[in-house]
Amino acid sequence: MHIFIHTHIQFAAGLCCGLSCLAAGGTIGILGDAGVRAFGVKASNGRKWYWDGSGDDNGMDDGLGTSRGNNSVEGANKLYVGMLIMLIFSEALALYGLIVALILSQHSYSCE
Repeated sequence: MHIFIHTHIQFAAGLCCGLSCLAAGGTIGILGDAGVRAFGVKASNGRKWYWDGSGDDNGMDDGLGTSRGNNSVEGANKLYVGMLIMLIFSEALALYGLIVALILSQHSYSCE
């Protein structure tokens, strides 16, 4: 009976660590994709990849708070810092899962 309980504790610790790392990895992937796309829009002054150069810009807003003609470094820095903070907090999900898994695996129960 002792081996049966011990294996369930190890299984629970593995699930805790694995699922929290899976959630953190998915979050980091989504944030990274959104960040790369936003940097691409910022670097091309708000023009999309399908923009052929014909037509009039008229200084329309690119959705990031700057006009298309204004390529400011400050806006890119704000975008980078915001993305970096979100990535750090999403990485903390995996660390919390690892800590909980270590605590779970250190407990020993005996059925007598």
